[in-house]
Amino acid sequence: MNKKIAAITQADNWFFCQESEDRRTPHRFTRLSVWVAYEDGTTTGLLSTHQGPDFSLATPPAGSDGFYIHWDELNPEQKNEALLQGKIPNTSHPGFQED
Repeated sequence: MNKKIAAITQADNWFFCQESEDRRTPHRFTRLSVWVAYEDGTTTGLLSTHQGPDFSLATPPAGSDGFYIHWDELNPEQKNEALLQGKIPNTSHPGFQED
């Protein structure tokens, strides 16, 4: 059954973070594009995904040990990883909003 979307808003500087199992491996950061609120009151972030020149939106992986986190909550090392992993392909712009 599909849920009915009640509202959509831009998700500036938000990420979905999947923790790595190995301390030597960085967490995986995926940029959120939008927050979606459903009629039943639940909210989820939709992730920006791309394959080649095509972009799409997807829900976070089911059953993953992940969480939403804002840019301002990241430490300097995590910010560097998020910038590298969340960069918009084929551009020099990392794709973040300046405060």
